[in-house]
Amino acid sequence: MAGAAEREVSLGVPAPAKPVAFSVYLPLTHTAQLEQFLADAVNPAKPEVYHHWLTPAQFKTLYGPDPSTVAQVKETLAAAGMRIVAEHTRSLEVEGPARAVSAMFDMQLETRRSVETGLERNVAVGAQAKLPASFSAVGAHVVGFEPRIITHVHSRRVDGDSLPGARRNIGPDQGYFADDMKAAYSFPSFQTFSEGTGLANFEQIVGLGTNIGILMSSVAQTSDLAMQFNSTSGTGASLLVQNYSANSDLPVPTFVIREVSGGSGPFGNSAADEASLDTQMSLGTAAGAAGVLYDIPDLSDSSIIAGYTAIVEDNQVDVVSSSFGECEFVAAVANPLNGFESFGFVLNIEHELFQQGNAQGITFVASSGDEGSLPCPTDLSATGYYAAGGTSPAAPGVEEPAADPNVTAVGGTNLATTTPASMLEDTYVEENSYGDPLISPFDIFGLGSGGMTGGYWGSGGGVSQFFAKPAYQNLVPTRNATQRTVPDIAMQMGGCPGGITANATFCASQERSFTEVFIGGKRAGLIGTSSSSPQFAGVVAHMVQLAGGGSLSNPPAAGQPFAPVGRMGNLNPLLYSLAAQQIAAGGPLAPANLQFFNRRIQGFSGFWGNNTDTAYSYVLGVGTPNVTNLLGLQGAVPAGNPGTITNP
Repeated sequence: MAGAAEREVSLGVPAPAKPVAFSVYLPLTHTAQLEQFLADAVNPAKPEVYHHWLTPAQFKTLYGPDPSTVAQVKETLAAAGMRIVAEHTRSLEVEGPARAVSAMFDMQLETRRSVETGLERNVAVGAQAKLPASFSAVGAHVVGFEPRIITHVHSRRVDGDSLPGARRNIGPDQGYFADDMKAAYSFPSFQTFSEGTGLANFEQIVGLGTNIGILMSSVAQTSDLAMQFNSTSGTGASLLVQNYSANSDLPVPTFVIREVSGGSGPFGNSAADEASLDTQMSLGTAAGAAGVLYDIPDLSDSSIIAGYTAIVEDNQVDVVSSSFGECEFVAAVANPLNGFESFGFVLNIEHELFQQGNAQGITFVASSGDEGSLPCPTDLSATGYYAAGGTSPAAPGVEEPAADPNVTAVGGTNLATTTPASMLEDTYVEENSYGDPLISPFDIFGLGSGGMTGGYWGSGGGVSQFFAKPAYQNLVPTRNATQRTVPDIAMQMGGCPGGITANATFCASQERSFTEVFIGGKRAGLIGTSSSSPQFAGVVAHMVQLAGGGSLSNPPAAGQPFAPVGRMGNLNPLLYSLAAQQIAAGGPLAPANLQFFNRRIQGFSGFWGNNTDTAYSYVLGVGTPNVTNLLGLQGAVPAGNPGTITNP
């Protein structure tokens, strides 16, 4: 299965004087006006607001918590002996001695240590923190004591035997580096410049001036990213160097690491594959962009929220890719897996962080999941089979954060291209979205025993139980009148995971694909929507450049507010409006210049199927992109074969 949730061991009750950290989140104000601003900011018919993004300071002034509310919470914290470490737009980072923290929230604390990284965190046992009356009165919530980490990454290595000795296999299982897929998804030529696009400078359309953010519980190595561009062997990499250096004045892209809450430690933990995949797929897709890897200690709710808080407060990145998730209703509904405490407030906190980011122009994309349409356990009663160490049938559902309507959820396919003897051509042949039945049971929540039965590997998608249907999903028939559906779009994710598939013959019955990256200086093959999400983030970087540039090309003048005019904000209204245009023009039979999405893709994800005659599915959303048309560059020379000047 995709990487299971992290396992921990108990170290017992913390010493009374041991410092314990947590965060207090307060609700936004003027939320109706905020919703209207977010709608107008991505509506070209509202020129007075369209793409007029806010700074964090402006957002705080307009929509932040009431100052009197903040003062009341601070007073309560001070009276309990707590120290405020940092203050953000809508949250306070707090620290206090374990004895005082336990007393303030009427809970028993326990220190747990990660089996893998050795990092420690403090959790509530028996019951979640009980909020002081002054907190409840103003809608404040405490984040930092959740009993179990149930979020997991959306990727898995393919068996070493599946990796071809040459650059890419010839046959049913095809591996692709980031640039290998540009011809298949109709990217514009690497030699496409900004002449006639309205940009101030004559620039290559490769994401120049944009900054891509990655949120993950691991660091990655810039040397691995450089190997995507610097390998001199056709058997070792994507052949990018032969033409990238000779035909571009651009430097090899790179990224910086931003540690949040101390970070995850040295390179090499189980999320290192994920961080390597995310950085290489995003910056390999947008070679002119730069990156910021937000490294968090683990995938606990508190760490993830701290990461998103850092992203919106820094306001340095234009698009953010998140390649992790958890079953939505496991997070939101009281059950054995979350200590019988509803964590729906966590989804609300994340939602308001996404709203703040969108108001600042930041686009959020997230992988929709690798458990197909069956990511959730069926039995969540007090004696639930899975929670008690037994097994539970896998049930339909969606994963968050992809389910949030202010996030673009990216599903996945298996990509098939032509593979002649030269292995230098990647002309699009077809895609499929067939999931692979899994060996049962699988322990996706990291309990160490039991698991879910009847599961699938495939593109995550379905119907949200938590989020209402956003207005943009009324533009196409999503087959649900009231709820948010997932995903929104898709790209190559790959399939047939070795060691956990129930039927190898079934795997071999359809084309399967995987993504090739470098991890610790060695080639590796990975599959999962963790590949499609950062690849689409690279597409968004192209869009940001064409719209006027992002954070790196629009530094603020002295005394002036930050205005990255090319940022896209919530991209979903645009995607669904283009899908509606394609439907109106004939859908699959629309003129070539209105073919924004590939729709004729067959498949099945364990519960939902992809009907190629519909405009939307719970497997692939509106489809996979024709990037040249999506960028509004109809007629531009397309990217050619990998290793050529049009696709180095």
